[in-house]
Amino acid sequence: MKYQKINNFIRHIENWEGHHLVRDVIRSNRKFEKEVEDFYDLRTYWESIGGHGGIFRKFDFKPEDTKKSGTTPKDLISILNGFEEETFDMNRLSYNAVREDYRIWNNLFRKTAKMTLGFSSLAVGLFGGFLAAVLENFYLGVPLAIVGFSSHYWTVFNYPDPKDTNGGLNEYIRLHESAEIADSFIERYYKRYFINKELSDK
Repeated sequence: MKYQKINNFIRHIENWEGHHLVRDVIRSNRKFEKEVEDFYDLRTYWESIGGHGGIFRKFDFKPEDTKKSGTTPKDLISILNGFEEETFDMNRLSYNAVREDYRIWNNLFRKTAKMTLGFSSLAVGLFGGFLAAVLENFYLGVPLAIVGFSSHYWTVFNYPDPKDTNGGLNEYIRLHESAEIADSFIERYYKRYFINKELSDK
């Protein structure tokens, strides 16, 4: 199954080999991940927060480039679609759709509500742990710890999507993840294949 997938990726990139973007990535002059981030003026990365090993997705939202308004990186999306089982939604991946959806997900009211619930539930969990571990009040401490930490986990990982989302930010994340897969594939497999193919043609 692994080798079949690699072969499918090779065939897909071969079909796009003449494209300047693919050529530049093969030559290590560019990265698909950087192309995605540069087009949308939006960078995403993982960051560890606190000492409990939690990893959270962070964003760097740069000023809008009005020249990109109403545009979509169709070639880039088509290339990266070969590394994703489900076809990307071009409408959700327009420059405006992604950036508007980022603002919806990160408006001040939503961020404040999530942060308040997260910290308060964590405080309840820690207080319950203190009651159980230090004061040995297990009847009250254990249930409080369970409720508090469970609520905190739900807030961090399962907080509801905003009702007015257009799906653009989640589609951007999928595109970004496909770019990471494509960069890794080209570095680990395709460059060697490309060099061998070039040598055999001489």
